[in-house]
Amino acid sequence: MSIYLIAAMDLNRVIGRNNDLPWRSKVDLAFFRKMTEGQCVAMGRKTFESLPGLLKNRKHLVVSRQEPLASYMKGNEAEVRWFKSTGELVGDYLCFENQDRDLWIIGGAELYREAIHWNCLDGIVLTTLLDTVPDDPTNVKFPEFDDEEFYLTDHVLIEQGETKLKIVLLLKPEHEGNVIEENFFTVCRAVKEFAKDQPTLYTFK
Repeated sequence: MSIYLIAAMDLNRVIGRNNDLPWRSKVDLAFFRKMTEGQCVAMGRKTFESLPGLLKNRKHLVVSRQEPLASYMKGNEAEVRWFKSTGELVGDYLCFENQDRDLWIIGGAELYREAIHWNCLDGIVLTTLLDTVPDDPTNVKFPEFDDEEFYLTDHVLIEQGETKLKIVLLLKPEHEGNVIEENFFTVCRAVKEFAKDQPTLYTFK
């Protein structure tokens, strides 16, 4: 049972715009799905609202100071849990969640900014589009963090024509040998094969 943060950004650290991704990428979505499927995914309310529906075979943990409205409840309690604070979320996960399921923090920026500093965070899985999205005042960026708190465990570069993705696995030194390393390698290999059949790795919206 571990806690990870997963995100995708461009070279300027942009991760979103108007509560949506500023690009389309079947390759990155395939990577995200393979890494998080069967696990718990934690997110803020706006990120939850932006989902097209519940993510298959994942338990959704939503952090929001607001009471959940009926229109936001896309699933029952077996699929969606709401928490008023990150402390409540982490406490519930560490004490009561299935020991075989990891917790993945999937956004948005505010939750990323807080989770990066959790003592219980095991690592970060970060995809970078080696490109820049068009500048926009509503662009949201992935928070800066201290590189010395993590070490680069593994990385992969995926190229398709003029588009490139770099995916890195960063772990805290005390979590060396974490079981995610083998899974990361397996998923990256599968996604590289999947990318060969795609016309491009991403397109900007």
